[in-house]
Amino acid sequence: AAAHSSAAAAGGGGSGSGAASGGAATYGYGLGTLLCRAGPNRIMYQIADTDGFRGVYMCCYCGPDARGGPSGFVILCNGSGNSVDLICAIAKNIILQLNWEGIDFSRVPAAGERNNAASSGSSSSSSSSSGAPPTGGHDDIMSAIQEHLVSAFIPS
Repeated sequence: AAAHSSAAAAGGGGSGSGAASGGAATYGYGLGTLLCRAGPNRIMYQIADTDGFRGVYMCCYCGPDARGGPSGFVILCNGSGNSVDLICAIAKNIILQLNWEGIDFSRVPAAGERNNAASSGSSSSSSSSSGAPPTGGHDDIMSAIQEHLVSAFIPS
């Protein structure tokens, strides 16, 4: 309950005034959690990114889709690489099932169509000395979540 009220306080008073990224509805941070508007709803999310694990949580904490209490989900995968596409696809399907207002997935590409340039091996700092492709990282999952989920959020 403390996390919910803190996030609501952080997002409720207009304190989130961060710049939108690529037309996405992200409007700021609250206690390390990203805060977004999706039409009449306010959504918070955070990614999980550590060696061998990727994930995301999203929660609609304010608006018509939170009238009966917050709704949301947590997705975790043990694995790097292709887990990012899997997380985006699962999250999209859950959001569709939750039927949150203010989200239009026709605005974004399918998860398997994301731009893999960041993880294509062109970055020498990401490549291992064995020539194996990089396994992705924080920028990889963050950019995928932004591109395939948050960009579908329609700012109010």
